[in-house]
Amino acid sequence: MTTKPFTRRFVMFRRTFAFFVTPSISFAAAPIITTSPIGGLFNAGASSSLTVVANGDPAPTYQWYRGTLTNPTAAISGATNATYTLASPSITDTSYYSVRVTNALGSVTSEPVLVTYQSAAGGISAGALPRFYSSSSSNSTTNGNVNAILPLSDGSYLVGGAFKRVLPAGAFFPNSCLNLAHILANGTLEPNTTFPTTNAIVNVLHRDSVGRILVAGTVGNVVYRNGDTFSRGGIFRILTDGSVDPTFNPPFDTSTIIYAIATDSNDNVYVGGQLSGAINGNASNQYLKRLDAVTGAVDAAFVPPPPAPPAQVLNLVRALHLRADGKLLVGHNGGTMLLNSNGSRDMSFAGIGENSLAFLPQSNGDVIISSIGGSYLYKLNSAGGTVAGFPAATLASLGTPDHLLALPNGDFLASGTISPPGIQFGHLKFFNADGTIDTSYNIGTACSAPVYTTALDLQGRIMVGGAFDSYNGTTVNRITRLE
Repeated sequence: MTTKPFTRRFVMFRRTFAFFVTPSISFAAAPIITTSPIGGLFNAGASSSLTVVANGDPAPTYQWYRGTLTNPTAAISGATNATYTLASPSITDTSYYSVRVTNALGSVTSEPVLVTYQSAAGGISAGALPRFYSSSSSNSTTNGNVNAILPLSDGSYLVGGAFKRVLPAGAFFPNSCLNLAHILANGTLEPNTTFPTTNAIVNVLHRDSVGRILVAGTVGNVVYRNGDTFSRGGIFRILTDGSVDPTFNPPFDTSTIIYAIATDSNDNVYVGGQLSGAINGNASNQYLKRLDAVTGAVDAAFVPPPPAPPAQVLNLVRALHLRADGKLLVGHNGGTMLLNSNGSRDMSFAGIGENSLAFLPQSNGDVIISSIGGSYLYKLNSAGGTVAGFPAATLASLGTPDHLLALPNGDFLASGTISPPGIQFGHLKFFNADGTIDTSYNIGTACSAPVYTTALDLQGRIMVGGAFDSYNGTTVNRITRLE
């Protein structure tokens, strides 16, 4: 037997590696909401948005709805994006909102969410207001200016200014009403002509300790009430029954212009402005007088500083404040001074040298002063020294802040011709107690023209009057009311 030798054979294999790319596979799907809209409480007038996040193939479309919790089915025109924005919502936009997300394979609707809009501080308050026209022509709708507003205890208010007709809230035709109007709480004109009107411009309305109302400005010649006429110059007084006080008749003539009034504990009347007339021989100063509480006669015992020399100068008076110690703080074109009860100047009171426009007394005896130029806002202590650190931040400019109004929360409001170049103040600005600008008020562009008066009504709302015809883009015609 022949044996064959063992032979080892090697076989070589060539390995070939192939790489395959698996293509992505797309699966069509109906929409799924992954993040739902969120409701909440928002400020009226401030932009707010609702957003939904959803997946689906093909890409879904969107439609927003509003309505009730169980029936939010009113489609919102143009609201067809994943985000729905209300640029300037009002209280009436409070509602339940939902969104329907749709593609070719189906749709899904989000749960309704409640979005509530509240009146933000600085927003327009609900309630109708009248309009004021400057022409007596029935065809003219030119607006007349509102210079003074005085809220009354029954919710009504007096409005003084430069107007000849008033269109009450809800009315189609205006009523003749010269420069002084009694407006009821519902915005209509008081129908019984209780209060008088006057043929000249009203700048100031001031209530004394017993409820009588002093009306001043360029008031001249005739005051009308139920057909009765009274000749007056610069100022007259209304009794508590709405009639003109026949005994109070100061000796000013019709060239007089009064800008400021203060009354003392005896209801003697201090008047500041440009005074003219037979003023009982006390003609050394034509800018400031004290009038008898009963007759309105000029008090010859009160002799304020004359316009010269410079150390005693008292120019055109814009603001008056009677302090608790009986001394009179006077703001005039030359600055601020303090007068004793006989009219002489208290030379120990430093004051400021800037044109002083308005005073805002503080509970501790300090006084905030607005001025043209300088720091625009000052705080003086009882000795007339400036209080350091006020305002807490420098104001680059504030225009002409003619008025200051204390607010219930300790803030204050400055108003006037307040619109510095490059800065939109809208003729009014809210401030914190330390004099820094308070940005929490939703005023937007505020008033379209100067503000001449501000006042708080019985509900703490802010009444604003002036030459403007819109507030933050809303037509308001010379008067508005803010939360």
